[in-house]
Amino acid sequence: MISGRPLVLAAAAAMTVGGLSLPAWADPTDAPSQEQVNAARAAAEAKAHTVEGVQARLDAANARLESAEMRASMAAEAANGAIYRLGLAQEAAEKAEAAEAQARRTLRGHKAAYTDLLARTYEQQPQLQAINAMTTQARPRELMSSASTTYQLSRAMDDIETGYRSAAAKAGVAADKADAARTKASSLAAQATAARNQAQASADAAAAEADRVAQQKTKLLGELATLQNISVELAGQRQAALEAQRRQAAAAKARAEAEARAAADAAQAAADKAAADKAAADRAAQQDDDPAPAPAPAPAPAPNPDPPASPGGIEAVISYAKAQLGDWYLWAAAGPDRWDCSGLTMMAFRQAGIYLPHFSGAQYDAGTPISVGSARRGDLMFWSSNGRPSGIHHVAIYLGGGQVIEAPRAGTQVRIRSLDYWYPDLAARL
Repeated sequence: MISGRPLVLAAAAAMTVGGLSLPAWADPTDAPSQEQVNAARAAAEAKAHTVEGVQARLDAANARLESAEMRASMAAEAANGAIYRLGLAQEAAEKAEAAEAQARRTLRGHKAAYTDLLARTYEQQPQLQAINAMTTQARPRELMSSASTTYQLSRAMDDIETGYRSAAAKAGVAADKADAARTKASSLAAQATAARNQAQASADAAAAEADRVAQQKTKLLGELATLQNISVELAGQRQAALEAQRRQAAAAKARAEAEARAAADAAQAAADKAAADKAAADRAAQQDDDPAPAPAPAPAPAPNPDPPASPGGIEAVISYAKAQLGDWYLWAAAGPDRWDCSGLTMMAFRQAGIYLPHFSGAQYDAGTPISVGSARRGDLMFWSSNGRPSGIHHVAIYLGGGQVIEAPRAGTQVRIRSLDYWYPDLAARL
């Protein structure tokens, strides 16, 4: 922003026109001169080339890169979610179509039975006139036989007609459900295609931003080294240490926020239980005057927020994930040598006979939510844009000791890292 002597409005001065007081504009001679403008620009440029100015530009470059990476991560998992929902819809459509086909087969069977009965009824038409010919029948036994046949055919006709109508109704309902399922699958297919395109565009944008930032940081580190009269290598080491400190501070803040959310959730659960206990006590008090004793309310289950540790096979999961260390990230990949975050966790847990969908949000739903602070080796850690399951965009496997193994983002490799640099929002146990 250009700085210099501001234009001053003579607010106190006024001119009167028709009895109205109007503010007078400042004298044009109060405007900054070109020399002042040039001086202000020179001062801003000089400040930008100080240590503080260079550091600010490095921080801005890092912020742009982090923002681009976050958008890419969110877009990638949003696309995985769209593909996952499409798969469910396609499976539902296949089941609906199978049900429709079965209903139509049943209806054809009822049609055939109905047609056959009509044919047999026509063939036995003389017997169906038995009642009308009672006066001509010579033998009572033959008369009774004819009447019985007529009654049985009439009942059969009614039964088959009822079955036919029921089958026709079911076939219609099945057809409607199949049409609705196909329509939904078609809509989700379009959504999945759009999400896939968005994920690819976000990944490309993040990669391009990473290249630009890398080039800018190389230039800025050289400038910083000159200003500090140190080597570029030392300037880079100092900058890396500074960035690590900032990441640790951000992770500490995220940890505090996560612990605060967990405490708030626990307090809410305790309040809900207290309210339920009070309501039960009030109902019991109101029933004290009843002659029949009221049954005692069922005791509230003991709180058990965390399930037991995952069963055997976790070491096989972790060993498999570690075998992929150094493999490059690729969105929507699940091996054998390229991975995205949920693709890595999906294939790793398959080694323990646990089949997860290729979508971090659904992987959270597949487990039992636990507090991040109570996570154990083999649990899943999740990162969310809003701190809730609805915002999940990244997943990793907890190794214990404050470390996770993950496929981070485009341009990086499968790695082990500390939670001190990026603290998770949620956790789940399978």
